[in-house]
Amino acid sequence: MGEKPTDTSFDTPLDTSVLDTSVDISESGGSDVSDAMQSTVVVADDELAHRKMIELALHAGDYQVRTFENGQDVLDYLAAHYKPSLFVLDINMPFLDGLELCTKIKQDPELADVPVMIVSALKDDKTKREAREAAADLVFEKPIDRQEFLTAVSMLLRQAEKLEP
Repeated sequence: MGEKPTDTSFDTPLDTSVLDTSVDISESGGSDVSDAMQSTVVVADDELAHRKMIELALHAGDYQVRTFENGQDVLDYLAAHYKPSLFVLDINMPFLDGLELCTKIKQDPELADVPVMIVSALKDDKTKREAREAAADLVFEKPIDRQEFLTAVSMLLRQAEKLEP
């Protein structure tokens, strides 16, 4: 099929010299660490460097992370595992792109309440419109600023918590 979920070990070296690995959650407006540790974020991006960058940022925020290289792998994972707290999806991926996956997630009664963040280098109005039509909760532009990203993740998770019965 595709790539299996990854854990915190890296199978390919990533140049982390460009990443600021010291993130203070309180300064970034992030969530309480105890809440973050209970949250699992599913990340799908076909570019390894982007997946690892997002994964590093989420680990710095004490989130559990599962990464995939395409939308179909995410669907396969969901069929056998529990519901995550948040999806972070790239738009352009093979097999099943982020917008198609977002639509499927939002149409599934078991997953519809899980927030979906679309992360894309595409900044045009068409992309934003398509993300809204797919019912994405937020569109976040690449390149990713770690503090802004963690703040957005925390905000989406807090909003979803308020909606739970």
